[in-house]
Amino acid sequence: MLTPTHSAPVAHAIIRIEKIKTRQGIGQRAAHNNRSKYTPNADESRSHLNQEYLNTENQAIVKLVDKRMEEAGLGKPKEGAVLCVEVLITAGPTAEIWQRDKQSGEAADMRGSEWEKQTLAWAKREWGDNLVAMKLHQDEKTPHFQCFVVPILGKDGGLAGEVNLENSKGARLSARDMFSPKTLSQLQTDFAEAMQPFGLERGIKGSRAKHKTMREMYALGGEKAAEIAPLVEPMEPQPFVLATPPRSLFGNGLEEWRAKQQKEINAEIARQVEAANKRLGTVGAVAVAASGAAEESERSRTWAGDSLQKADAARSEAKSAQDEVKQETSQAQAERERHAAEFDKVLLQVAQGALPADLLQRGQDLVAQQMDDLRQAWPVPAALRVQADQAEKDGDYGLVAEIRYGKVLEAERQVALYREQVQVTPAGRALIAELEETDRKALAEAQRQVEAQQAAEAREKERVAEQERLAREQAAEQVRAQRAAQEQAAQEEETRKAQQAATDAAAAKNETAERPQDAGNWDQNPRTGASPTQIIDQPSQDKDEEIDWD
Repeated sequence: MLTPTHSAPVAHAIIRIEKIKTRQGIGQRAAHNNRSKYTPNADESRSHLNQEYLNTENQAIVKLVDKRMEEAGLGKPKEGAVLCVEVLITAGPTAEIWQRDKQSGEAADMRGSEWEKQTLAWAKREWGDNLVAMKLHQDEKTPHFQCFVVPILGKDGGLAGEVNLENSKGARLSARDMFSPKTLSQLQTDFAEAMQPFGLERGIKGSRAKHKTMREMYALGGEKAAEIAPLVEPMEPQPFVLATPPRSLFGNGLEEWRAKQQKEINAEIARQVEAANKRLGTVGAVAVAASGAAEESERSRTWAGDSLQKADAARSEAKSAQDEVKQETSQAQAERERHAAEFDKVLLQVAQGALPADLLQRGQDLVAQQMDDLRQAWPVPAALRVQADQAEKDGDYGLVAEIRYGKVLEAERQVALYREQVQVTPAGRALIAELEETDRKALAEAQRQVEAQQAAEAREKERVAEQERLAREQAAEQVRAQRAAQEQAAQEEETRKAQQAATDAAAAKNETAERPQDAGNWDQNPRTGASPTQIIDQPSQDKDEEIDWD
């Protein structure tokens, strides 16, 4: 007999990680973190409750990652290395710390709460300077922290976040060691211990339950998972006790027989329960996903009944999916056997010196497709570099980082892949040579245009300089002409004055010449025969008589 075991809901401390290997991936996760792209499960009316604690200047996360690596003295990361780890920190949706409103179900504002302070302090202790950004999101149903950690370890593989910057030679980038299964288990334990004051517990240590990625967490929806979980809880086997038969039937071996039969039956029951639990685990995941989708579309308090119906439908779908997988597996096996037979046939024909026409055509079609892919991908990196240069001119450095360190690198890897595929054939090598020659010509033409532009600019500068020189000369000539005119006017004025002075002098001379000579030179008056003195001293005989000097 099987009976479900129910217990009071337990709120767990939750911490999840997701490794990011590309700069483009960092940009995409940062866009989600900053809400610069559409986030379907976020409530815009609560976006003001979000808060960043470290990256307060809102720098590009990829720049913070680069800066941290530079501080640690690390060079360029290896191809495929994990550049950054995104960490989600939260608790179960039913945790009492959220203090949800009884009507709306919304969580309280956790800013300034003790949970916020303790979680922030724990993260800083755990990852130190490797923690480059940490933001509290409260615009979704359950508050959570989204952290970005650069996986740098210290010399000799120290603890997470331990970097000896004074001897940076020992620093290394290794998400594999920082977040290994062992360290992740300890991370879960340490975090749960730090969250104990808030009534949060650790999940079952060593559980084989497969944790959801953060994308799956967002898709499934935390609250519905907690509500539906009791529906798919594992079932504990109830030991089946055999009735005791009459001793007369078995004699002294009765108890031995009874114990043996009871053990075998219980073992079979345990096996069936384990198989049932596995099926319930699959059904539970599907039911949770269905419920998360239902909440996103309906957002009402009547979700419980719908979720039960979806869980029932999910059981049927899981069974159908299992049947389909078996059928597809069988078909795939048959297809593999058919291809193996065809391949053996082709090998035999090749060994006999004959190549099937259909195989030859397929190869030619494949080469043509690969060459077409290379043609289309070849100019993409150059076009993206132009976009990055324009974004840099516009001052959009976030876009510059996204293009140069994300899209350009990805486009170059795609070109390298296509190039490797086509260069095994003569036509492919000819295409590569053609594209390279086109690039050389384009580069030469661009250089020629640059030189022509530079020459035109130089000529324009010379023309402007010549115009400025002529203008200066004209201005100087005008100044000289003005000065000459002024000097000539001054000379003419002096000449006029001299002429006037000469004229005045001549007039004065003539006037002097026409007057009587000075008394000292006269001998006597021509009329009276007296000297002037005598005339003056001699009283006039007639007062009315006029003296006529003529």
